[in-house]
Amino acid sequence: MELQGRSFRAPLFGKNLASMNKRNRVKKTIFNLYKYIAVSVLALCSFVTVLFVYELYLHFGQLNSDFFDTSLIEFTMTSFSLVFGVPVALWIYSITEDYKNNNRIFIARKNEKKILLLVKEELNFCLDRIKEKDGSRDDCKKYPLKSNFWKSICESGSVSFIDDATLLNRIVSAYYIIEIVMEGERRALFFLQNHPSERWISDEDILPWVRGFYPQLKDNIEKALEEISLRISKIKVQTS
Repeated sequence: MELQGRSFRAPLFGKNLASMNKRNRVKKTIFNLYKYIAVSVLALCSFVTVLFVYELYLHFGQLNSDFFDTSLIEFTMTSFSLVFGVPVALWIYSITEDYKNNNRIFIARKNEKKILLLVKEELNFCLDRIKEKDGSRDDCKKYPLKSNFWKSICESGSVSFIDDATLLNRIVSAYYIIEIVMEGERRALFFLQNHPSERWISDEDILPWVRGFYPQLKDNIEKALEEISLRISKIKVQTS
């Protein structure tokens, strides 16, 4: 599985990134508005001050008007740049940052979809194996369960791409029972293969105990698969 993006850092699960992004955009807009107003007021005050000084000196005739004509033109150009250039630059910067943030969220959702599809495939595999088990001792060898992919994404940290706490809890609940069943079947298989004289431990103790988890495991997997399908559909809408 190849995840998109330059960095493998993922957003924390259980956070609604779309909602967070909307709130951040509102905060940025308000902050930028304050900056525009402050810069505009500063430029306007400076411009009015120069005009006032210019008229004052012209009235008393203490300096040559050519000096102020040149200074006034230069200051007018500077003020124009402050009033219009700085807000436009800030606006462009805000748009660029929003685009980068939206792109990061888009990539995170695409990666989440990839992960969920593979988790779904592994859970479907386990569900099919549970349905095929008939309660015999050969079940351990014929229909083993697996959780390799889930372990790999937990160890790598990419499980944090799953941006839904309820869904994550469903998946964890399913894999928790899977691990219990797998461990029980490993122990039963150990006695069957290495201690033939003690097979009764597997037949009368371990295997009945393991089989008691099958209904709960089936139910947990089906609920997790249902939640995964809903989440994938939602991501398809968000990234379409």
